[in-house]
Amino acid sequence: MSEENKIIISPQVQLVETAAQKGFLEQRVLMLSQLLHDKAEEVSALQHDVNERNEGNAELSRRVEELNARLQAAEANSAEFERQLYLALNQPVENFTGKQTETIEAV
Repeated sequence: MSEENKIIISPQVQLVETAAQKGFLEQRVLMLSQLLHDKAEEVSALQHDVNERNEGNAELSRRVEELNARLQAAEANSAEFERQLYLALNQPVENFTGKQTETIEAV
């Protein structure tokens, strides 16, 4: 290129251009900082929801354990009731004379 076709950028123009780039980058940093802050709030809210659900799950787990214990107790009571009913139905019956007669057949 010849000397007459060269574009010369003065130091003042370079300074203005650099200041404009700096302003743009500062705005971009502020925007990204706000976005990061918003995302941090979202994460905090989600963590709160997770904690509440975990507490709910723990409560449900305790209730299931309690119901399971009650079910096992009811099964044990039922087995004892069946045993006693069987014994009662299969005992020899005494008639009014005091003599034993045949046993009652379980239905």
